Order: sequence, then C-alpha cells, then structure tokens
Amino acid sequence: MAKRYPKETNEEVLRKIREGQRVSEVARAYGINDMTIRSWLERDIGITAAETLEISRLKRENEALLRIIGQLTYRAELREKISAVAATEERNKSALARKLEVSRSSLYYRPKKHDKDEALRREIEQVMLKNPGYGSPRVAIALNINEKRAARVMKKFGLRPARRSKTPCKSGDQGRESLTVPCILSKLSPIAPDVVWASDFTFICFRGAFVYLCSAIDVFTGEVLGFNISRTHDANFVLLAIKRAAERAGTVPDWFHSDQGSEYASSRVQSFLESHGVAISMNPKSSPWCNGSQESFFGGFKVEFGEFDRFDTYAELLEEVYQQLSYFTFQRIKTKLRMAPAAFDKSGMSDDSACSNKLTVIHRL
Repeated sequence: MAKRYPKETNEEVLRKIREGQRVSEVARAYGINDMTIRSWLERDIGITAAETLEISRLKRENEALLRIIGQLTYRAELREKISAVAATEERNKSALARKLEVSRSSLYYRPKKHDKDEALRREIEQVMLKNPGYGSPRVAIALNINEKRAARVMKKFGLRPARRSKTPCKSGDQGRESLTVPCILSKLSPIAPDVVWASDFTFICFRGAFVYLCSAIDVFTGEVLGFNISRTHDANFVLLAIKRAAERAGTVPDWFHSDQGSEYASSRVQSFLESHGVAISMNPKSSPWCNGSQESFFGGFKVEFGEFDRFDTYAELLEEVYQQLSYFTFQRIKTKLRMAPAAFDKSGMSDDSACSNKLTVIHRL
C-alpha cells in the first residue's frame, strides 16, 4: 500500500518546487520518492512533470539573469556618477577621487588587456558550451593558446567546468574479504595502447530507478573500447562489456584492471580473461584512486551529460548515452594526447617505434 503523507507536507513540497528547487533536492530533504512528487505536481497543477521541471529550471535561470542585470545596473550608475562629478568638478582628479571615495591614482588606471580578454572570453564560452567539462588545459588545446592565459581569463570571468557529485557505495560488497591479486597500476604506467585495460561500472538515476553503465577503456589512450547498459548488474553484465571491447579492438590486453567488486571477482569473468592469456589486476579494497582512469572517465561523463531525468523515455536516455560515449571517443580532447583517442589511433602515433612494443612501460619508483 502506498504511503500517505500529510496535506501540509504535500503543500510545502509543491511550494518549494514552484520556487525553483529541484525535485531531487526536495525528495532527499523530505525522504519522499521522486515519482511520488511528480505525481503530486501533475494532479495539483494540471501539467506534466517534465513541464514543471522546465518551469523550475527557467526560474533558476531568471534568478541568475536578475543578478547579472543588477551588476550591470550598478556599473552603469557608477559610470553616470563619474561623468556627472567629472563635469561639475571640471576634470579635477583630486576632487573626483574624494567624491567617489577612491584613490586618485585609480582614476588613471586603464586595463590594457580588457578588450583582448573579453574577446577570448567569448571564444572560451563557445568551447565550454559544446564541452562543459573542459577546464583550462583542454580549453587551451582547443583554442591553441597558452594554458596560463586560458586559466587567467577563466578565473577573471568566473568560467568553471561542471563538477560531479558524490557516488554512493555498494553495500553488497562491504565486509567481503580482500583478494590477493596484484595492482599493476601501482607499479607501472603504460606508454602504448593495449598494455592495460581498465573497467568499472556506474549507476544512472533515471525516473527514480537505477540504470547501470559498464565500460572497458584503454588506460593509455582513454578510448572507450566496449560498454554495456542494463537495469541490473552481475557477472554477465560486465563480461559482455569486456567481450565487446575485445571484439572492437581485435585483440586483448596484457593486463586487465578493475576493482574487487563481486562482478569482477566472479569465476565467469576471471575464467574468460585467463583463458585468453590476460593477467588480472585489481585495486586494493576501498582504493578507487587505483583505478583513476575509469573514475575520471565516469566523473567527466556524468558531469557533461547533464540531468538524466530530462528525457521522457528510457529509449531517449539510451540514445543520448550512446551519443555521449561516441563524443568521448571521437571528439573530446584527451589532455595527454592533445587530441581525441580515436584521432590518436588514426594519426599513426600509436604505431611509432616508442609504442611498437606493447610491453614498453615506465616503472614507478
């Protein structure tokens, strides 16, 4: 039987959403399921939940625009004040400084780089509009400018890439004994493709339910070689992503790295890898930083993907996930490669003599 909530709670929740708060935020604050709140919205207002979410988003944008308008109005009023005082004081800098309560020397200052910075700001905004996860290193590569200049202008105008939220832990894996498997990434860093592949899976919260995305990537290039999407996660779920990676690459790696989750520790996955001559590497328990390539990939993927609930159907969500995975492989710049992973493969650099031996690695001290 569905849980009933007091009328006061219902009204307070709807009021907060009308004021512009996100459904997910209100749901967490009151401990109410997202779908329950959306059904309240449809009954109360007579419009769909998607339309209500769009209204909330527009309200937040209006608030941001009002703050910008307020700043511009203040600056305009200050300019008018300066002009009026300057006219009455007949260009007397000392009197003008006293009127404005600023130092006299500040009236002579004219920034030399303002126009150039303003032009660069517009270029950076165009890049970040298409690539919301780009920080100053990738922006500098995309615009072919110095990274320090990109960082300075981004800081000056408050341009920041999107950042990810916290990820919940898997309660089912807590308390399991640690496996005695080496962590190869703590000893070497590959400088060629197909030396080490890494894999992990993450959750996507869509319409109050979880959808899981598993990927297998090349640690050196960052290319997404294989992936799988499902509403459940088990050994078969991750095994299919690994098989797709091997099929697409036309080979298998020397090492396969993952965490110690029950899916990767299963006999089915480990038997498949061992039967193909692949050495197994795993993080120590509670050490996600040892699989930094995958953690970084999922972090950037979720941030740049945006709100998952903006889609009306599961099919629309899947289509956009496929598009985003393609973007990460064929368009998004990998900083250390200074190009997209797929572009690196086509450039022939992966076949250079420095990369001709798959086992060539840099050993860490």
